[in-house]
Amino acid sequence: MTKLFIKDLEIGMNIAGEVFLLAESSLDETKTGSPYLKATLADRTGRIEARYWDVPTAIADQLVTGSGVWIHGGVEEYPRGSGQRQVRIERLAPVEVLDLEDFLPTAKRDLAEMRRELRQLCQDIENPHLSRLLDHIFSDQGFDATFSKAPAAKMYHHACVGGLLEHTLAVVRLCSFVAGEHPEIDRDLLLTAAILHDVGKTVSYTAWPRLDFTNEGRLIDHVVEGALMVQSAIDGLEGFPRELRNRLLHAILAHHGALERGSPVVPKTLEALALHHADWLDGDTRGFLDAVESEPLSESGWTGYTKMFGTQLYPGSVEPPEADEEEEEIPF
Repeated sequence: MTKLFIKDLEIGMNIAGEVFLLAESSLDETKTGSPYLKATLADRTGRIEARYWDVPTAIADQLVTGSGVWIHGGVEEYPRGSGQRQVRIERLAPVEVLDLEDFLPTAKRDLAEMRRELRQLCQDIENPHLSRLLDHIFSDQGFDATFSKAPAAKMYHHACVGGLLEHTLAVVRLCSFVAGEHPEIDRDLLLTAAILHDVGKTVSYTAWPRLDFTNEGRLIDHVVEGALMVQSAIDGLEGFPRELRNRLLHAILAHHGALERGSPVVPKTLEALALHHADWLDGDTRGFLDAVESEPLSESGWTGYTKMFGTQLYPGSVEPPEADEEEEEIPF
């Protein structure tokens, strides 16, 4: 039987014995004191909120976040008029998931191909200090493997196996273009900062199948954690210039662009400014695409409300080209 994926769920559809990953779950009570389960279901195509009203306590006690759950129920619109989907669970049972291929979202690009591209980018850095730093960091096979498979976010963009590597390469390509347009930019510094700007995410998220923040991610955040990791690597290199160290760490610390977005400092160098905008451009673009792909569009072509953008999204429609009418031959 063909699996029903989350992206294919439509309002009014019945769910008859489908298996999903339980990404999040918690018990709560209604205003009348009845217990209900708040859950987030996931598979490789996305995530969806779910509710199990009057959930039996014995069933709720058996649930383990990150494990499989068998679901029987339906898809509702909630809040009404929003176009957003929510699963109404009528029956639920924990199940063992042996093959995670259908449940873990993966990067759009081939992992091996991306790892080769990253190695080539590191080799293309001409500044000897920055080249040595990158070699020092990525020669650690354990770190290299973790970096290659880590997600870039919990839910908004590149929240998938290989997402961090895919996002990093996209940011590097954008930075390379900007450096080509503006020769005043220190190209090696900018590209090195782009390669390393999100290394803190390798320790800020838990491993699959449960994607969540680690203690480091919650207490320190990936921006500061990444700067600390790069500083530690620099400490292991003799003769690394202080000025270069300051500018590289500043670009990493400032890449979210504003204090309210998680950057402890705002961009104050040309390379930091370019990195911030490249990072934000790729994150928002991929976030838009992921939001559009993760749920069916309304009849008018709009998504439901998206938390990332605070609004509905419109991917646009392409009208098929009209067939050229044969020109009437005019006799002379």
